[in-house]
Amino acid sequence: MRKSVIFIVLAVILALMATTVLAAPPPGGPPGLERAITAQEKHNPNLLSTDGVVATAVGVAKDGKFAIKVFTDRPGRLSLPAYLDDVQVDVEMTGKFRLTGAACRKGKGL
Repeated sequence: MRKSVIFIVLAVILALMATTVLAAPPPGGPPGLERAITAQEKHNPNLLSTDGVVATAVGVAKDGKFAIKVFTDRPGRLSLPAYLDDVQVDVEMTGKFRLTGAACRKGKGL
């Protein structure tokens, strides 16, 4: 009887430990995120100086990988590279961004 109780307690402890380890997120965030952020920060000044580019960000591309998102005020790639530092560049036409509401009333324009 005593061996059975010890075995059950050990089994429960091992099960809890395995669940905790398997449920933990990867260290440092999802794979590729840090590399995409580094590339976006490095190339942001040049991207924003490109005529037609209104903003940049890091996001998830259609293939599920992290990408540098480049938002433009007109359709097309605007002579932008497909990759920067081995990170995909995903171009999306959004038009110009405009502030509305309280930020606009406080004179914080783009």
